[in-house]
Amino acid sequence: MLGKYFNVKIITIFNTILFCTISAYKHTKMVLCKKTRQNSKNVRIMKSDRTKKLIAEAMKKIMVKKGMDKIRVTEICKEAEIERPTFYYHFKDKHDLVAWIFFKNASVTDITSIESASQSMKQMKEDYVFYKRAYEDNSQNALWQYLPEYFVEQYTRKAEENLKEKIIDPQLLFSIRLYCYGATSLGKEWILSDNKTPAETIVKYMFHSMPQKLQEIYFKDQDQIK
Repeated sequence: MLGKYFNVKIITIFNTILFCTISAYKHTKMVLCKKTRQNSKNVRIMKSDRTKKLIAEAMKKIMVKKGMDKIRVTEICKEAEIERPTFYYHFKDKHDLVAWIFFKNASVTDITSIESASQSMKQMKEDYVFYKRAYEDNSQNALWQYLPEYFVEQYTRKAEENLKEKIIDPQLLFSIRLYCYGATSLGKEWILSDNKTPAETIVKYMFHSMPQKLQEIYFKDQDQIK
C-alpha cells in the first residue's frame, strides 16, 4: 500500500511539473509572438516612413523646377523610382504629400516656445522654394487653405491643457482663431519676402501680439517671451 501511495504521489508531482512546464512554455511563446508582432509592426512603420521621406525628397526636387499645378504623380514616381501603387499606398494625391511634408516638421514644434518655433521657421526658410511653390498653389486642396485651422486646433488644445478644461467661451475661441490666422499670414509673408528680420524676432513679435488673455494662458511666466 505504501509503495502504491508513493507511486501515485510521484505521478502527481510529475503531472504538476509537466503542467507548469507546458504553461510556462505557452506563456513564453505568447510573449515572444507578441514581441515579434510588435517588432514587425515597428519595422513596417520604419519602412513606411523611409518610403514617405523618399517620395517627399523627390517632390521637393521637382518643385524646384515647376509649380504644383504642373506636377504629375507620374513624375514624382519616376523621380523617387517607385511604382504608382506605392505612391497611392502612402498618399491620396500630391496635395496630401505636400501637407505631410509640412506637418512632419510642424508636429515636432513646440508652438509656445520661442526657440522651437524659431527653429521651425528657419527650416521653412531653408526650404524656401518648396514653401513658395506650396503657397502659390491656388487649387482646392492647397496647403495654405487649411494651414490656419491646423494651428487653431493646436493652440486650442494647448490652451485646454493649460486650463485643464474644455474651452467654451466664444470670445476666447475667437481670439485664438484671430491670432492663428494673422500669425499664419504674416509667417507666410516673412518666409517669402523678408530676408532681414531674424526668425527669433518674428516669433517674439507674434507672441507679443497675442491678446493679454492668451498670453496669460500660454505663458504663465512672462519671461518666456522676453
